[in-house]
Amino acid sequence: MFRCARLAFVLLPIALVLSCASLGMAQEERPFDGIQWCASLEEAMRLSAQDGKPVIAFFTFNTCVWCHKLEADTFTDASVIELSRKFHWVTINRDETPEICEYFNVSAYPSLITIGESKEKVHRFSGYCLPDEFKPKLHDALRRYDLYKAGEEWDEPEPRPARITDDAGVTIETFKAPGEEVPAGFALLGDSMWIAQMGSLHECDLQGRVKRTLPLDDSVLDICTDGEHLYAMTSGWTAGHPIYVIDPATGQTTRSIITEANKANQSYGAKGVEFIDGNVWVLEGMNGRLHRIDPATGDITRTIQTAERWLTGLAWDGTHFICGSKDRVLFFDDAGTRVKSIAVNYPLRSVGWRDGALLLMEQPVFDYNTKHERIRLWPRETLVYRLRLSDRPPA
Repeated sequence: MFRCARLAFVLLPIALVLSCASLGMAQEERPFDGIQWCASLEEAMRLSAQDGKPVIAFFTFNTCVWCHKLEADTFTDASVIELSRKFHWVTINRDETPEICEYFNVSAYPSLITIGESKEKVHRFSGYCLPDEFKPKLHDALRRYDLYKAGEEWDEPEPRPARITDDAGVTIETFKAPGEEVPAGFALLGDSMWIAQMGSLHECDLQGRVKRTLPLDDSVLDICTDGEHLYAMTSGWTAGHPIYVIDPATGQTTRSIITEANKANQSYGAKGVEFIDGNVWVLEGMNGRLHRIDPATGDITRTIQTAERWLTGLAWDGTHFICGSKDRVLFFDDAGTRVKSIAVNYPLRSVGWRDGALLLMEQPVFDYNTKHERIRLWPRETLVYRLRLSDRPPA
């Protein structure tokens, strides 16, 4: 009896060892439950030196809403998790290690940077995106890392199309913009074309030659006119910031239009302004909403919801609202329905209309070089595009 008990006592630890070994093998072979995170950048760099996988750093901070959405919506996707095995991942939290964010020159969150052996930039992108958009970015990071490891050029930008549009029904004219600052709108007043660029308001003739330049609040993103005054809309109009009414003779602000209802908001989403039939219209670009404003009171008297998002710039051709986007000029009727569009090759920032022609300026595209210095990638020279449209069916 004693011998059997003793034998059982001896066999029990052996069984436990075998069971734990089997469990460990099962855990080793099963797919990851999620992205595997290194404890520090140093650990990620050490592992990369051992196995040759690239390091990808996820830059976030504690209260970053879009960072948390990226984690919840994209980092949990099975196909993203599978692809993540090709990298060593590390989280860089601005609230805990701000010096690392400063070293990599990160100001947009979330940002993801694929890092080389000497912590140079191999690939970088920012912002929230869902798995179908996120995975191509990871594949591009891997492609660039292979070039980097092979000693070949890895950071060459994609070729840029030669024309703003390939639409055969469009005639394109160009002239040089007054400056190289970020575009901030057009207004056509009498025989003058007013071109706003961040921090400056340029009065030009209709061929774009500058007559004079006035200072402008650098928060202004678009301008319009009622035929007598200029209206300058700030990006924070959606958060209760003013629309400035400017005397074009002096450049002085004569009054401000405040929309009291907007003061309860926090986001800065205004992207375009236009004066139509005695009212100011403001584009809330991210949501694709158009708001009619009483210029005397600032009250919102009507809102039109389009089916588009991420719009920018606002103009009126006498029948349609006109907005830009990253790849189109869009025309909407009074109900917010898209009635036609023109495909463009450059992302747009400012939209105007004069004598049957579109006036466009593109949104500058910024990037970072391999030393994490911010650079303007496109355009190399800021131009104003005048597009004359032929009659054709709506697109």
